[in-house]
Amino acid sequence: MDKTGYLNKRDFWIIVSQRGTMITKQKESAEKAIRDIRRATRRQYSAEEKIVIVLEGLRGEASIAELCRKESINQNLYYRWSKEFLEADKKRLAGAIEL
Repeated sequence: MDKTGYLNKRDFWIIVSQRGTMITKQKESAEKAIRDIRRATRRQYSAEEKIVIVLEGLRGEASIAELCRKESINQNLYYRWSKEFLEADKKRLAGAIEL
């Protein structure tokens, strides 16, 4: 501030830049909170549920996209489960896994 009590240009821009970083920090912390909530509330599928979904996809009665929409899962997740299912089946057929 100058002698009259008013802000000069330099002080004004320092305050504006400081407030900008504060808003940015608040936005980042809000986004982090949202990510944390989404992680905590993410749906967990049991092994049986995964197998049922993969087998339904392998039957081919509906497209994978339709199946994923119906089950509310991402297609990448379906294909990952499918790959894991087929790999485990391959190992079992090779005799590596005893039941």
